[in-house]
Amino acid sequence: IRVGVDVNFPPFTQAGIDADNPVGFEIDLINELAAKSGVAVKFINSDSNQLLAFVSQCQLDVGISGITISEPLKTSMEFTPSYYSTGQVVVVKEGNIVITGKDDLTGMKVGTQDGTPSELELEKIPAVQILDYGNFELAMEDLINGYLDAVVIDYPHALTYVNVDRNNLKIVGDEFGRADYGIAV
Repeated sequence: IRVGVDVNFPPFTQAGIDADNPVGFEIDLINELAAKSGVAVKFINSDSNQLLAFVSQCQLDVGISGITISEPLKTSMEFTPSYYSTGQVVVVKEGNIVITGKDDLTGMKVGTQDGTPSELELEKIPAVQILDYGNFELAMEDLINGYLDAVVIDYPHALTYVNVDRNNLKIVGDEFGRADYGIAV
């Protein structure tokens, strides 16, 4: 089975020792399902936008990498039941005392990944200057370098950036919104 993954989605999926052997929670999940089903798996790295196109065009058999089960996507692919549910959070630099949660984002320059539940939740907040990025990593780099006031991102993904001391980032406020991850087939 050809399984598309985006190795830029830690802690769920990330590059391993080599490109053909990614690691993470989703990789363990797929390997366990494959073992129980008696099938062989080949992981193919692809960015998240290409991954969805390849699954919908049957160039990949399966896609996994924090793919949110949504009505628009259901028109071009099937999904397993949700294997993980999460909310969105606001990430700011350590010294930021102005932003304490999503209600403080009005008038701020906020980054997120294009086409994600994080972007959808951010669009609900009035007068936010939204900067869309191809992936969360680029948004986080701009936050770290002082080009953004905040980033809206899913909670587990946020932890991978906040837990790196040199990034000097923190999560503020409570989780909001909901995203259910499924395996696309």
